[in-house]
Amino acid sequence: MNTSLDNLTHKMQRAALGKIVDVALSRAEQDREKTMCQLVDAAKQFYGSGFSDETYENAKKVLTDPNSKWTKLINCVLDQTDPHVARTTALNLGYEAFFRGTKMIRENRVKYQCNIPWLILFDPTSACNMHCVGCWAGEYGHKNNLSFEDMDKIVTQGKELGVYLYMLTGGEPLVRKKDVLKLAEKHNDVQFAIYTNSTLIDEPFCEEVQRLGNIAFMLSIEGTPETNDARRGEGHYAAVMHAMDLLKKYGIIFGTSICYTRQNIEAVTNDAFMRLLCEKGAHFGFYFHYMPVGNEAAPELMPTPEQRKYMIDRIRYLRSSACDIPFYPMDFQNDGEFVGGCIAGGRNYFHINSAGDAEPCVFIHYSNANIHDQSILEILHSPLFMAYHNGQPFNKNHLRPCPMLENPELLETALTHTSYANESRAPVKHNERLEFLGDSVLQIVSADYLFHAYADRPEGDLTRIRASLVSESALFQFAQEIDLGEYLRLGRGEERCGGRTRPSVVSDAFEAVIAALYLDGGMEVARKFILPFITEGKHAEADYKTRLQEIVQQNPEERLSYVVESESGPDHDKHFVVAVRFNSDRVARGEGRSKKAAEQCAAKEALKLLGVIKEK
Repeated sequence: MNTSLDNLTHKMQRAALGKIVDVALSRAEQDREKTMCQLVDAAKQFYGSGFSDETYENAKKVLTDPNSKWTKLINCVLDQTDPHVARTTALNLGYEAFFRGTKMIRENRVKYQCNIPWLILFDPTSACNMHCVGCWAGEYGHKNNLSFEDMDKIVTQGKELGVYLYMLTGGEPLVRKKDVLKLAEKHNDVQFAIYTNSTLIDEPFCEEVQRLGNIAFMLSIEGTPETNDARRGEGHYAAVMHAMDLLKKYGIIFGTSICYTRQNIEAVTNDAFMRLLCEKGAHFGFYFHYMPVGNEAAPELMPTPEQRKYMIDRIRYLRSSACDIPFYPMDFQNDGEFVGGCIAGGRNYFHINSAGDAEPCVFIHYSNANIHDQSILEILHSPLFMAYHNGQPFNKNHLRPCPMLENPELLETALTHTSYANESRAPVKHNERLEFLGDSVLQIVSADYLFHAYADRPEGDLTRIRASLVSESALFQFAQEIDLGEYLRLGRGEERCGGRTRPSVVSDAFEAVIAALYLDGGMEVARKFILPFITEGKHAEADYKTRLQEIVQQNPEERLSYVVESESGPDHDKHFVVAVRFNSDRVARGEGRSKKAAEQCAAKEALKLLGVIKEK
């Protein structure tokens, strides 16, 4: 679509929806039932066939039932929300994020063949005025800041991909109040949500937030004054209560951010606490399973399996019509079955810390890309993020979605060499059995790929190509691409002898990793991991190039070489042109998305010229 026409259509749609929302809000006090029906009709107008007619009719029935929990919840929110805030949120979150943004994201996932998130988390600063035990951001320190230009870049590039929801974390984001307000004003078509400890929320700030209308808040709180202040520090509970009063006074939308631990899980989920939140004006909230990372990480705070089961049942009850409390809780950990497992790595979200490092998850502090050097799209195409894209879901059981917390055992075994196990005082499993299984999985995935990719090739050729794919040298090359050797657990002797770069050790570990993925996630997960390594020219390494080399070697006077003639495109989408030369004479050219792929193409063209490969 023409860009100018697209922009005009967008403006017209937003303006039309804005008028509908204005009329609905103006009539809400006189006839709320009619208002709800009008809003459903407006949603149908814009979302159309995205939902069935039955869905729209059921929505009307629920929202016009005065005894419905959802009617009560919506009425509570409408009664306390400033009209300008309500209107802006409806447009930015309802239209831009849910409708227009979702369409763009789906299109771009197909176009770019990578994860495109629905929301992006980023940290304006690592600085914080508190020192909560177990804070996932505690290990970042307090000196890093994203500049306003950095934050503007994130939002601008995200919008181009369809991302219209941004959550600000930290550190404490409100240490950067002025820049946060400036960002929200510049991008007034975007919805911002701020995770905050509440201590820096004051009346002048609330006045500005009310004026802008596109900022909501998630306030950190953990039960009673005793359970809350035990982890967050004396006086924090009172600060949260004060912030809730201010936000409610100014009609600003806010919810809660609750970390549940072994010690506070009942305090943050009981009826009395939930009713208190509603009374104070919070009608939705996010629950987060305590993760032992960051500042003074305490594994003993992790909920027990029994508590996890309690949490699953409790959240579902609180969301059900059997519960009359007008509060909608979401559980980051235990709602995996509703979102298809892990949502990190850009599948639905990812995290940019205050140093600009792009991390797949707020709880996994590893990065191979930085916003200062790469665009959002380049980050999503980086090896780590593509590994998430190709590996998700990490577990068929979506109640155990996390690759770090719930599925680490097999990976640890896969990376344990026999030398480490032999030197360990405690019993430790090593990777030899996994290596055996991984070899078989690799063989069948490779055979299946070659069988379908080369339908016209005889069995002998397929056998030869597969042998090259699963050879020690090939596996060592694959392992080097992901720096696998760095993560191996080796005995002292093997370490001294250079085991981390020894092809036999590293290639065996690569096979063990394949087995771990197979056992944890099944054949499809293993296949998604393997295929990127063996496709796009890698299999041809012992095919076209080797065949050409064998021919050239028959004439001792001929010297075979490959020369890169051109290189273009961004890092995630490179294009190479390579010439194959006999002595100094260019014989043929080939193109590809990598040097190796281009070399294979050039070798193939040379073989055609020599009559070894017949033109089709």
